[in-house]
Amino acid sequence: MVGYEQRIVIRYSDETVGIDWHKHSEDNGVDTPVLIVSVGAVRPFHLRLRKDPNQKWEQAAGHGSLIVLPASFNDTHKHAILKEKHPCGVRISVNTKCLIKPKVFNLKDGTGHYPRYAVYVGCRYEAPGKPVIEGTPYGNGANPFAGRAGAIKTEVAFRKYVAERMSDPAFRTQALDDLRGKHLLCWCRQSGPDRAKFCHARVWLEAVNQETAKSASSSAK
Repeated sequence: MVGYEQRIVIRYSDETVGIDWHKHSEDNGVDTPVLIVSVGAVRPFHLRLRKDPNQKWEQAAGHGSLIVLPASFNDTHKHAILKEKHPCGVRISVNTKCLIKPKVFNLKDGTGHYPRYAVYVGCRYEAPGKPVIEGTPYGNGANPFAGRAGAIKTEVAFRKYVAERMSDPAFRTQALDDLRGKHLLCWCRQSGPDRAKFCHARVWLEAVNQETAKSASSSAK
């Protein structure tokens, strides 16, 4: 999944190497337990509250130890392997997660509520005093690079539109490359009583991931 390709193993070569206080912004909105296997030299693993950095703890991570961070900690805590002054050897951190299937997020919720690598699939958006958000080929509008004018109003009609677009081999290749296996961003409410009954991004999410399943099935045969 996008954002996780090179986030598996970290090598701390000596006492001068560390990783400062952080949370995993790629997990925003899809918080997952983090399982860390520590191999090699003993290094203190540090943990602190985001709301009150003075409340912090540390625990020696010895060879073969397993550190488990609950999913909720991505919202409430930060962690670190801080630089050390005393000599120590190489430590290797093997970081694993229980990845969540791709889903759609509401852009209005803010950057702390959706994964850093989520892909916007809306139209061009301009508002006074705010940065322009460029349109995409997947926006629901007659010309999504200009704005939302001409949007399709029903899910049935939009599904027909998506099927027609995906029948073009060049467009289908681009859509699969851009969207499959990725979290998507649009302007629709995705949960609660105000959840949008029709969301064009959910149609795209289903379409591109169905195409992935079809491709895998064909390869298996």
